[in-house]
Amino acid sequence: MGHIFGLSALLVLPIAIFVPKGIAVLFGLTALSLLIVDLAGGRKYPFRNERGIRLAATFAILAIASAMWSMTPGATLQKAFIFSLVLFAGLILVSTARRLGELEKRTFDIGLIAGGIIGSTVIGVEITFESPIYTFLLQSRGRSPETPIVMLRTINQGAAVAAIFLLPWTMALKRHLGPVWASIGFLFCIIVLAFCQADTQKAALVIGVTAACIAFIGGRFFLKISSLLLVVGVLAAPWVVSALPDPLQPNSPAAELPNSSQHRLVIWQTTADHIFERPFAGSGFDTARAFYGRDQRVLNFFGGKGPNNKWVNLFEPIPLHPHNGVLQVWLELGALGAILLAVGLFFIVHRLATVENNFERSMVFGSFVTGLAIFSVSYGAWQGWWMGAIWLMMAFAAAALEGKSK
Repeated sequence: MGHIFGLSALLVLPIAIFVPKGIAVLFGLTALSLLIVDLAGGRKYPFRNERGIRLAATFAILAIASAMWSMTPGATLQKAFIFSLVLFAGLILVSTARRLGELEKRTFDIGLIAGGIIGSTVIGVEITFESPIYTFLLQSRGRSPETPIVMLRTINQGAAVAAIFLLPWTMALKRHLGPVWASIGFLFCIIVLAFCQADTQKAALVIGVTAACIAFIGGRFFLKISSLLLVVGVLAAPWVVSALPDPLQPNSPAAELPNSSQHRLVIWQTTADHIFERPFAGSGFDTARAFYGRDQRVLNFFGGKGPNNKWVNLFEPIPLHPHNGVLQVWLELGALGAILLAVGLFFIVHRLATVENNFERSMVFGSFVTGLAIFSVSYGAWQGWWMGAIWLMMAFAAAALEGKSK
């Protein structure tokens, strides 16, 4: 098992950087390989956490059942079946990662350390020398290189995965190479990510590292409080978003935000309006893209606080997805889905609070918060590569833990 996880950890960042959609393939192959090895070894049930199975099954049933009231029933049913497979494949990964023996963990750690070194180096090279590797890959396929700024955007998804990957990687470095090399590796990766084009992973990483520091000081009590706050945050999300300032109003306080953040806020508030129309069961799984087509794009005038701050954009009110995973669950599965999401997050953090090693517990919690922050401001919740990345990062974090649970 350790060599399967190790190979996956070795490959995940290069794939995320250059072929993000390949993460879904890597996730599927990893889960399938683990299942085959498990069954070949005579293990009938590759799951360890029955509570997780029940929660995943309930979520899958709700997603499939939502086809009955969906705006696009056929597409909902198809996507919901795929989502169900992803859920159970992810549970296989995490359950198997928690069962690794000491030798298997060591094999995995080698792949994790090597993968982090390769991934952060590749990102650094791409940023410093204007994407030479990506340019070579394009030219090898007979395509002309794009402008440097466009090519730098191609590593944003890889940088997001690297931000979640960072803290478990630092744990492995500290365990095998000592605190000095772990600190050097951590700082190198932080510097590399700081020069990436998108701000999402930078902000998420700052939030995640801060959460890890507070968790280290606050111990288990902080994690238990955090699990409750997560439940409140998920359930209150539509009302919180609706209460925020409207960037489209003249002299709005939201004008102080970056343009991209103002646009996201408009998308979130539009999403909240649709949530309140069907609050209990939502509009059907994966229907966010069905609300508006390209022929329904709206010219938004952002008021600003002066002539230099006024700007416009032309977009669908919800372009493909709400750019907020929590709101997307609310929109498509209503309060029922939001409750299941809140319960799942609560159990993850509550389970993490049982880990005895305070340093490892804090680092994994920081990685969890980093991923949750990205989930809350970027990407569609059901994008295949993103679901695969989340499950792989959860499995890597579980495998990287050496401290026992109570």
